[in-house]
Amino acid sequence: MRRRFRRQRLHHEFVVRADWISDRYRQAYNDNLAKLKKAGVTTKGKVETTSMHVAESDPDAAGGWELSMYVCVVSTVRL
Repeated sequence: MRRRFRRQRLHHEFVVRADWISDRYRQAYNDNLAKLKKAGVTTKGKVETTSMHVAESDPDAAGGWELSMYVCVVSTVRL
């Protein structure tokens, strides 16, 4: 999962086939990008993932394994 997250191109929408993120997160992220674009905002910089840590792990959750992670990043993104 960490590699998939790090491969995500900055300032680009998450695609529906990115099954490693929740639909709610994908929708919020993509909506925010659309609002910035509509407002004419451009961004520069990068985000570097420094580490990931498990917050919760429930392999017996209804519907399949439920995993929550903390992602630590360093961001130089500016508007």
